[in-house]
Amino acid sequence: MKSTAKILGLMLFLTLFTFTSCHKKSDDDEVQNDSTNSRITLKIDNGNETIYTDVNAMVMNNQLVIGGSDTNSDIQMIVDPDISQGTYGSNQVLMSHGMNSQAIFTTVTNVTSLTFEVISHDMTAKHIKGTFSLEFTDNQNVSLTHTATGTFNVYYR
Repeated sequence: MKSTAKILGLMLFLTLFTFTSCHKKSDDDEVQNDSTNSRITLKIDNGNETIYTDVNAMVMNNQLVIGGSDTNSDIQMIVDPDISQGTYGSNQVLMSHGMNSQAIFTTVTNVTSLTFEVISHDMTAKHIKGTFSLEFTDNQNVSLTHTATGTFNVYYR
């Protein structure tokens, strides 16, 4: 019960972060950190690819929090802000994806394997890009396993 509350709390925080951290570009913003250049892609079971261009990312509480959303779904990733080029697993990355206010997967609940690759991370320009792939069990029928793959190319503040 306690872990379920933590998961729901984390997902609520991430959802609120995604929808409340919108940022209008001002003259003081550097072009290289313009979130309009950021995107996250997600494909589940080799189906249709979702491309998130409404992406917000920032270092908060010593974590790099990346969120993308569209009209009915969202995706979030949380990593160490000093993460370097390399391959990481679920013990170093928190991820979640929801659709129509329902959790599809989270690394805390139903992800059975995760490979998160950072291709490059320029901490001066605040730009990170890479790929991810994971397997997760279906929330409704745990005997069903799904695969998800994606990319991220994100500028953050």
